[in-house]
Amino acid sequence: MSIESQRKELLDVAKRENIRIIEILEESHSAKKLGRPVFNQVMQKIENGSANGLLVWNASRISRNPIDTGKIVYLMDEGLLFEVRTPSQTFRNTPNDKFLLNLFCSQAKLENDNKGEDVKRGLRAKAEKGIYPAPAPVGYMNEKYAEKGSKRILPDPDRFDLCRKMVDEMLKGIDNPNSILKTANKEWGFRMPNGKPMSRSTIYYFFTNPVYYGMFEYPKGSGIWHKGIHKPLMTMEEYDKIQLILGRKGKPTPQDAYIRLYGAYKVR
Repeated sequence: MSIESQRKELLDVAKRENIRIIEILEESHSAKKLGRPVFNQVMQKIENGSANGLLVWNASRISRNPIDTGKIVYLMDEGLLFEVRTPSQTFRNTPNDKFLLNLFCSQAKLENDNKGEDVKRGLRAKAEKGIYPAPAPVGYMNEKYAEKGSKRILPDPDRFDLCRKMVDEMLKGIDNPNSILKTANKEWGFRMPNGKPMSRSTIYYFFTNPVYYGMFEYPKGSGIWHKGIHKPLMTMEEYDKIQLILGRKGKPTPQDAYIRLYGAYKVR
């Protein structure tokens, strides 16, 4: 439910159960992360005696990490936190209630972790099929209507040809990326999908990203390279020439090493 809906439901509970609300605090940070500012503010109020109970939509809203869950249980052990209440359940300072609260928060963490693993498996499966498993880089767009897990990156009709034009300018060896960037933005009217001009960091990323000649590494830093099924914007030879122009000759990429050793890319 939305935060607005949760607030309304909890206020109804407070009215029905005659609970005095000290303060309503809302936070959009994920409960799986440490260092949530509003959560820490709540803990401080309980520690200094300003409040002695928590009314929350669900136990998983309090914590989905073991450290924050332990903090809640510790405050109950110390007699500072009398109860944690949800619309359907109340947890008080009893061994059984604290065990259940810990269990529900841990279960939420397990579900969260499992979802993360499912996402990673899905991305690996996409990469093995040659589908770039990330948001489309400039010049491409993510396919919208294909089956989930099979959505490719496609040439962006508004930017692909202009990006190719930047490659052609770079291959001449006359202009540097900054001058090409200036020409693209001011003379060609190049704009990113958000409507802003291309930035300096983006154009350097563009000229040094192997995905533009059809190869990508996944997971990043693994040394495992995949041959993409998307339409390349440049050839491997053109990419290598651009790296020389950029002065990156002394920084061989992992695929360079595999070519020297095996005469081919190590790909999946």
